[in-house]
Amino acid sequence: MHGESHWFPVVWMLVGGAAVLGIEWLERMLSRHLREQERDVLCPVRHERMRALVVVDDRTGQPTGVRRCSAFENPESVTCAKPCLAEF
Repeated sequence: MHGESHWFPVVWMLVGGAAVLGIEWLERMLSRHLREQERDVLCPVRHERMRALVVVDDRTGQPTGVRRCSAFENPESVTCAKPCLAEF
C-alpha cells in the first residue's frame, strides 16, 4: 500500500488544466461573433440623445448589450434595464 495514490494529484492537475483550456477556447469562440459599435441613441428613459457602445452579434446583427453609455456619471457602469436596445 505504499505509493499507490501518487497519481491522484497528476489527474487533478490534468482535469483542472483541461477545464481552464476549455473555458478559454469557449470564450474565444463566443467572442469572435460579437463586435462593438459606438452609436448615438435616443434614451427612452431620459429622452435625450446619448452616446453608447453597443455589443452586436455578427451572426444576427441584433444588439445584445450596452457596454458603455454617456447617460451615466461613470459610463462604464450601465445600471439601467437597457430599454434603448429596442431601438436598434
